[in-house]
Amino acid sequence: MRLKTEYLDMLLLHRPDPLVQPEEVAEAFENLNQNGKVREFGVSNHTPAQMELLLKFLTVPIRSNQIEFHLLHSGMLDGGIAGSPNPVDPSGLEGTIEFCRIHQIQIQAWSPISKGFLSGRSYQGKDGKLKERILKCKAKIDEFSKKHQAPAEAIVVSWILHHPARILPVLGSKNPDRIRKCARSLEVKLSREEWFELYCLGRGSNLP
Repeated sequence: MRLKTEYLDMLLLHRPDPLVQPEEVAEAFENLNQNGKVREFGVSNHTPAQMELLLKFLTVPIRSNQIEFHLLHSGMLDGGIAGSPNPVDPSGLEGTIEFCRIHQIQIQAWSPISKGFLSGRSYQGKDGKLKERILKCKAKIDEFSKKHQAPAEAIVVSWILHHPARILPVLGSKNPDRIRKCARSLEVKLSREEWFELYCLGRGSNLP
């Protein structure tokens, strides 16, 4: 195998398939598992209904759901707040966090540092509303960076780690310094008030 290993610890369905045949997915998962090729399975960008459909046929559990989730893309949080649709991130993933907590499915957050827009990457060319959210978030993140004596990356990742669902950030950076800065998120303990300040700035509106 190109991965130079005889098995995978976890295999994820990369995205939902509009033509999915859950029986075929279940059969493939079971064969890979029984033959020792894959130990555990997960999905990516799946809604509660899509996961529930798979679970009706699977004999092995879904262990993770990998979703884009960060300060600028937090729409799946709003499903648990009545009368508070996210005005800028209609992700269609409402109820995902609650479903995953009930079924003990690990949520993995891809792009946890907002594609770098909140920690130095240029956001020129982005639309006006997104620029406004980025600027407001960056100002608050800079404030919290000084308060907690931690880099911006640590504040951004700490916001994800603060959630009781124990969301796991998936870092894709090849920059060792950025990874070290993100690792310092374990040193940051945001207060409830600080968490909500960032949440509202990231979503672009206050909660009711």
